Amino acid sequence: MGLLSLLLGLLFLFSPEALSSIGKIFNRTVLALDEMLSPIKTIIGIILVLVSGWMLWSVFPYAGLWYLNITAYVILFFGLLFVFFPTGLKSISDISNRVLLSTDDLVLGARKTIGVLLIMLSVYIFYSAFYMVLPSRAR
Repeated sequence: MGLLSLLLGLLFLFSPEALSSIGKIFNRTVLALDEMLSPIKTIIGIILVLVSGWMLWSVFPYAGLWYLNITAYVILFFGLLFVFFPTGLKSISDISNRVLLSTDDLVLGARKTIGVLLIMLSVYIFYSAFYMVLPSRAR
């Protein structure tokens, strides 16, 4: 991880062109799920509703696991969307597919700061891997 962080930090600092070309490679659409999932949206919705029901049934008595209740309600919401409002789900998907903020421009604008932070992170990783792990008598 330290070596990867160091290489990425140096890439951010000294080679914005290479960083842009890597960004173009990773910005491609690999798989369009909307078309693939259209025939089975109802089945997916039923499965999501069943999973949320099971989660609520098994976690409800435990007050300390409140976050799992919230997760189950979110799953239930999307399951009901898949079952009863598949066209609404399509419109939500179309809205979320629009690019509102280009993360590439944001990252390239702060590339020097990100590069320095990644290099500092790599130095910390190397320090913790090689010096903090050693027994105290070997120092």
